[in-house]
Amino acid sequence: MLKKLFHQYAVAAKNRDHLKSLILFIPDLKDFLSKSGLTASEIEEIYKESWRAGLHIIIMDNQTYIEKSFDANAQLIRNYVTAGIVMTRIVDSSVIQAMGRTNDPDLPDNEAAYFEARGKNYSMIKIPVD
Repeated sequence: MLKKLFHQYAVAAKNRDHLKSLILFIPDLKDFLSKSGLTASEIEEIYKESWRAGLHIIIMDNQTYIEKSFDANAQLIRNYVTAGIVMTRIVDSSVIQAMGRTNDPDLPDNEAAYFEARGKNYSMIKIPVD
């Protein structure tokens, strides 16, 4: 069912059609990839094209897996990340293209860096905490 949905959005994007806007939240990328059965080429097609048809994907996982894993699927996703939120110091993140300082303290629990333009721009943000 999931593969069919992804395929519909990829085909619609290639045909320059727009389907119903959909946000897909993946809270554990590694688990999702292992259980979905998607191939690397399918993942690439989905990530490259589906947003044009209205499918927007939000991925969450451990920083080490997304940024540093040698897993082929994680590396593929890394190549297509255009924006996100990183809850670590700038110097500790490879997706933000800025120089941080190693003597910067760890971020408080309610702070993060929002990045866009493939990490070329970033802003520090506060995240509401109960």
